[in-house]
Amino acid sequence: MNFIYNNTTLLKHCSNWLIKLGLDDVRKMMRTKDELYQSLGLDNPALTNDDLLKAISENSALLERSDCGKKVKKPKLTTA
Repeated sequence: MNFIYNNTTLLKHCSNWLIKLGLDDVRKMMRTKDELYQSLGLDNPALTNDDLLKAISENSALLERSDCGKKVKKPKLTTA
């Protein structure tokens, strides 16, 4: 299998993922408080989702990650 994508293909796939996740703004999955985000000027409201996805593709550190090592409390189930 060939997993090499050009940026156009990658951006298209990422845009499709946003739709499937129900996200309308890429910033919702970015580390917006990160110094890199600020230094690249990504807080500019004129930037499009494609602009932000391109920045993520070039700087993966911008992508917010969940804390996979953190234990999550299971919700209590109630019976009706």
